[in-house]
Amino acid sequence: MSILEAVGISKHFGGLMANDNVSFMVEEGKITSIIGPNGAGKTTLFNLLTGLYRPDKGQVIFDGQDISGWPIHKIVNLGIVRSFQVLNIFNEISPAENIRLAVQSRKKRSLNFFRPTTGFADINQETDAVLDEIGLTAVKDLPTKTLSYGDKRVLEIGIAMASKPRLLLMDEPTSGLPTSETERIKKFIKKISTRLTVLVIEHDMDIVLTISDVIIVLHQGRVIAQGAPAEIKANDEVQEAYLGGID
Repeated sequence: MSILEAVGISKHFGGLMANDNVSFMVEEGKITSIIGPNGAGKTTLFNLLTGLYRPDKGQVIFDGQDISGWPIHKIVNLGIVRSFQVLNIFNEISPAENIRLAVQSRKKRSLNFFRPTTGFADINQETDAVLDEIGLTAVKDLPTKTLSYGDKRVLEIGIAMASKPRLLLMDEPTSGLPTSETERIKKFIKKISTRLTVLVIEHDMDIVLTISDVIIVLHQGRVIAQGAPAEIKANDEVQEAYLGGID
């Protein structure tokens, strides 16, 4: 069953058509990857799906409801949450505090400055559960700026997970990571996909072909292929778009 559907989405910026009549479905409980050469319109598409941009035409359907052009906060409240290509975390506070802020935001509860955070038992319990799931319990009280880049990437995903999403969008989660860390992120994505739906933009084809249930290929703003990894790997049009980049 599909949880998200793009129906004929188009977006242009002046004379540039970033997305042109894009249609696809994301199945619930699956990992769907969006790939394409630089400039194919991948990040613009994410911006349309998450409310940062409004489509010029077409619809975004989530769980049977048309959410085209909805504001970001309403989309997040529905259960669509995004992590970004560029890290979006607070470096001067600890991982635990980063996660705690996300949990508080979801519960719509602000801090009373005269009440210690230890008084929020439910928030602290959820915070610890997320830190355990993302494997950062051992470093939870360190300044975030002292963490490795891999730990920071996992923390950002953890912040998104603290919002209890049904659909998690990840924009190039392995960008800038060494090989040893990309393997860690790959396993992490597979782990969290057991309980939520994942839609990911990823440039590393080895990762895409390994983790994905479905791959959508964008080229010059249009979908040129969609299918299982084996189908995409054997697709001549995809091979041409990547100039032989998939072996």
